[in-house]
Amino acid sequence: QRDLEREYERARDRWEKREKELRDWPHREEEKREERRKRALEDATKPGKGMRDRKEREKKRLKEEEEDEADRSAQRKEEEKKQEEARKKAEEEEAEARRQEEQDRERAKAAAQQEEQRREERRREQEAREAERQKEEQRRREAERRREEEEERNRT
Repeated sequence: QRDLEREYERARDRWEKREKELRDWPHREEEKREERRKRALEDATKPGKGMRDRKEREKKRLKEEEEDEADRSAQRKEEEKKQEEARKKAEEEEAEARRQEEQDRERAKAAAQQEEQRREERRREQEAREAERQKEEQRRREAERRREEEEERNRT
């Protein structure tokens, strides 16, 4: 029970504090604005103070511009680097494609040469078989002629 009462007291205190803050808020904001206005006026009227602030702001602005330019420059360099890498990659791929085409042409040429060699070999084999057949035919005729001569001599 005591814990609940303490919790209730704390919650009520927080609520009252918040209400007071909300009531005071517009006045506090106005006081802060007025304080800033006074400070700015004092800074501007003090000899050299306003000028120093202006110089510092200018220096800060220049520094920020330099940083922005450095960032843009780095970004440009990075983009150029990426483009260069992409260009190199494209060139390498193109060179590889050319090498592949050249290899394909060489293979096709070699295959055509092999086919030509096979045809030539088959032609030679055919000619050799034909020559062998003709020799065999001539031997057969020669043997036939001798046999006929032998028969002719045997008859007479």
